[in-house]
Amino acid sequence: MGTAPPAQGFWRPAIVMNHREMIRQAGEALYGERWQSELSRAVGVSDRTMRRWVSDPYEIPGGVWNDIQQLLLARGVAIEKLRNEIIRAIPDAPQSMKDDRPMMPTVNDRQIFSELPFNDGKLYTAGNVDRRKYDRLTDLGWVEGVSTNISDVEYHLTVAGHLELALIKEAADMASDFPDPAPNGFQTVVNAGPRRRQYLQLKVRKRFKLGHHSLTVDAIEGDVVTVKTSDGDTYTLNVPPSLILRS
Repeated sequence: MGTAPPAQGFWRPAIVMNHREMIRQAGEALYGERWQSELSRAVGVSDRTMRRWVSDPYEIPGGVWNDIQQLLLARGVAIEKLRNEIIRAIPDAPQSMKDDRPMMPTVNDRQIFSELPFNDGKLYTAGNVDRRKYDRLTDLGWVEGVSTNISDVEYHLTVAGHLELALIKEAADMASDFPDPAPNGFQTVVNAGPRRRQYLQLKVRKRFKLGHHSLTVDAIEGDVVTVKTSDGDTYTLNVPPSLILRS
């Protein structure tokens, strides 16, 4: 007997950990041991509703899961900024505190970044808007913000940002390109035949082009790829895993 699909309007996260454990760990990470009331207020529901969700996390709507991960993202950004402020405030901070740790983008970062409506590499934001996602992208090195007046900020894609966008698009095209696609775009079995085109597969010393940039892979460590341009400039890119050729 098959498993019934989730009710319409609800989304179930991929099973990485027990859902009850996932909501508990998220709540404690955000608000400590007495997290249920605080998380209820943060996502705009009653304590009773939160208690019901804790008993059956499969009832949590997808929009609430999204709110929770946005809260976690904002908390992580705030903690990282505070850490950097502490390091700058301590003149004799030990080297272990000063060592830079690469900020790794999440799937959500890439999704947000790919959906932003850049025009000729620029995005204008006006007025009192929530710019936390732009702050995150700035910390990742993908955009730079320029204040045009007291309330407006224009964001410019950096070279790294242009390269990251191209890689995100390449990975998305690869994910949606099934060999021998069935009529009407629906396919139940993916065969082993060739895809409609060759996709980028990065390895050390590989030369490739992204846009008008000619690049060479210098090093690969996990999903972090160091590339050098034909002009000798070096960039560290966080590459979607599907585009890295694992030996």
